[in-house]
Amino acid sequence: MAAALVTCGAAAAQDMPVDATTGGDSRYQDETIDVGGLKRSYLVHEPPGWYKRQPLPVLLMFHGGGGTAQGNDKICQIVDFCDAHNVLLVCPVGIKKHWNDGRKIANVENYDDVGFVDKLIDDLSRRWNVDKSHIYAMGMSNGGFFSQYLALKLPQKIAAVASVVATLSQDVYDSEKPSRPVPIMFILGTADPLVPFEGGEITIGPLHRGKTVPATTAINFWVKANGCQPTPVVTELPQVAPLDPTSVTREVFEPGAGGGGGAEVVAYIIKGGGHTWPGGKQYLPVRIVGRTSSQMNANDVIWKFFEQHHLGEQSPTRYPLPGTDTNQSTMTR
Repeated sequence: MAAALVTCGAAAAQDMPVDATTGGDSRYQDETIDVGGLKRSYLVHEPPGWYKRQPLPVLLMFHGGGGTAQGNDKICQIVDFCDAHNVLLVCPVGIKKHWNDGRKIANVENYDDVGFVDKLIDDLSRRWNVDKSHIYAMGMSNGGFFSQYLALKLPQKIAAVASVVATLSQDVYDSEKPSRPVPIMFILGTADPLVPFEGGEITIGPLHRGKTVPATTAINFWVKANGCQPTPVVTELPQVAPLDPTSVTREVFEPGAGGGGGAEVVAYIIKGGGHTWPGGKQYLPVRIVGRTSSQMNANDVIWKFFEQHHLGEQSPTRYPLPGTDTNQSTMTR
């Protein structure tokens, strides 16, 4: 199996009116660290049956804007998923329910969230038996934008990234250049009413949350950075939910353009899909966030993608439940 995942969420801090679940959740341990004089928080959920000598993969899952760390599970049932795959789930908490993902948004104070995650990973490594070669970032909307930002800023610690209903901000596109390849997956809806598939301004009522580039431009940004072949292998996924009008196309950009190396880019394009988590909950009405596709399960495809990638030279270790056989993955970075 793979190891440390990073992210999921509701939307983008202040990017959309999501259900801001608050209050304690007994399934998590509430942890804090000091980052530049600020007390920062994160939640940890250990899979049942874990024995401490076993190094675990870690899923750092970033909530969306206006959402909460506890609210992740309401969108995509991530706790049960991590339990089933023997993954240490970590849900960081954004200040004012927002992540600094590189966008320059008027009247939004940006904090050093990259520094927070950098220190958080170190804290996890000291206090839990985690496999540092398997750390993944995934998130939805603001959490997805931020996951990509982590790939740009912490590529030495992030093994792969999944960005759900988040293309790429114009600010990041204009100012950032990846220093090394990082495997990345996009899951994007063509009918997203909040983060436009064709690019443009993110607007929530009277609020403006920055400009984004078109989905194809965002994907090509990483295709070029990762040294991928420019032409993808395209597959139309079967219709598994006959009453669901959405459909799914998978595009795989294989690494190796120009003579080897690099990291793959995968995009799932949900035709008719909204600002939602495929296979998850329709957390707000269709008229507000668009349609949730039932034609695929985002948790499953993201994990299958993550478990192919790791940091370092040694073969990655899969992480079965105690008492099961250990297999080896084949893809490395």
